Amino acid sequence: MIIANITLPDGSKVARKILVIDAHSHLGSDIDGVNNMNPMAAGGTYNFYINTESKIKQEKSDLMSYEVSLNGKSHKFEFEFAPLPFIYNLFKYFKKIGDSSYANDFDKMNGGWLIDHGVVFPFQDKFRDNKPEAQYRASNLNIARFTTHFPNSVRLIGYCRVNPRQPQASDEVNHSIQELGLRGLKLHPRSDGWTDEIASNFAVNVLITAAKNSIPVIFDTRGAQSILDIHQLVKRTRNQLKKSASNLISHLKVIVAHCAMGYIGNNDVYRVLTDPNIWGEISMLHGKGTIDFFITFMNWYKDNFPNHSKRWSEKIIFGSDFPYFTPIHAKDNIWFLISKQFFENGGTLTDTENILGLNLLKLLPSYSKNNKLKRSEYTGHSHVYLSGTSNTELYKNASKLTAELIRKKRLDINQINFMFNQGFYNISNNLLIKGTLNTKKKTRILVHDFIKDNLMLYTTLDPDIKWNYMGFRYFNPKDQALFIKAYKMNIERDFSSQYRTFNENLL
Repeated sequence: MIIANITLPDGSKVARKILVIDAHSHLGSDIDGVNNMNPMAAGGTYNFYINTESKIKQEKSDLMSYEVSLNGKSHKFEFEFAPLPFIYNLFKYFKKIGDSSYANDFDKMNGGWLIDHGVVFPFQDKFRDNKPEAQYRASNLNIARFTTHFPNSVRLIGYCRVNPRQPQASDEVNHSIQELGLRGLKLHPRSDGWTDEIASNFAVNVLITAAKNSIPVIFDTRGAQSILDIHQLVKRTRNQLKKSASNLISHLKVIVAHCAMGYIGNNDVYRVLTDPNIWGEISMLHGKGTIDFFITFMNWYKDNFPNHSKRWSEKIIFGSDFPYFTPIHAKDNIWFLISKQFFENGGTLTDTENILGLNLLKLLPSYSKNNKLKRSEYTGHSHVYLSGTSNTELYKNASKLTAELIRKKRLDINQINFMFNQGFYNISNNLLIKGTLNTKKKTRILVHDFIKDNLMLYTTLDPDIKWNYMGFRYFNPKDQALFIKAYKMNIERDFSSQYRTFNENLL
């Protein structure tokens, strides 16, 4: 996470927390010899995060504090990198107690907290045909093995991959999302042999399946023509949805990878990125190209769409394409988006937040689809109010309680969902844990402040209660169901009582 500490012209100070999500990386073993079989291994995903953060600190530490004129008035910006408190404290606790399963994970991640979450999906894996159900079934199982189980589930977002030319492709998408718990789809026309058929019927069918699951679909691209062909595919799919399921149009979410390097100033490509169902991902971009792309696209968009409801930055997504590209590429893009040069040329912190994390986050199904949950699959209600003397202490207590549930094999975390306060540009420390108990029952655990610096609500969220990622308010009628469930003030002062009170009601 990036924290922007800002001194305003009147001398007052504000802080903005900026999520960083890498929207493009691989896990597995490619037939071309490139591999990343374990994100925790030396040279793996977390090592990439550490090296990216280290490079920015080594090369730019003297430039992370500066004054810049915005709208004719002087502002002082100071940037720092910090971990998300809950996740940091979770791993720190395992290290502190010397847990045999997770004690070393903190050291494997420490120093790499700049990138909060990362999307991972299959290569053209050597083992992609190892399962008979569909090509890439084995690869998708491998992604799920890492990304839907602790410890990697709190930092990685898993996408599946399919070959849309196969008749089983749509079934494999459904299986990967609905059964394995993956959250997006990767398509690679070149390596799977359908570069000349991008706008074909079989691809339309797969995109419709993705829309039904409300997942983002990221396409590898090779050359401007492939980007234009993807645009035709999106238009064909949208037209089909208009005829058969218009309510799904907003769930058609296509990301064009490698949209920038080689296309700087290309108006045809820029127009593709303005399609309401398309976003551009900038991996491969580096060096001077980084500066040129962001400034030219920003100015082109403002000139051609001065009254558009969306900002130019709402169409661009940060990604690295690790391990094919190095920390140098990631460093160049992250750094420019917090540099004085970016703001002097018309960029804003809102643009930085959009590109580095929010755009991708909003495309994930947790933030775009309200799934109806089956009560029979979920645990009963349990809650406890954690006490403390500061919010810092409260979140440490929540991490400790979660860690003990994991350590005692009561809980496996499947995913972490961030929460916000009155808008996406104000991330809170509250979060939702989606997990599975050792009884095989599913659970949703809400970690939510209740009384600042005093009480925190740690509660299961019943299946009939809609998760509100903008936070719950005690006096909001829409949130009353949650607080009625948690009406009994189970306030426990010592940790053993907190754990016992919460655990004994988990059925």
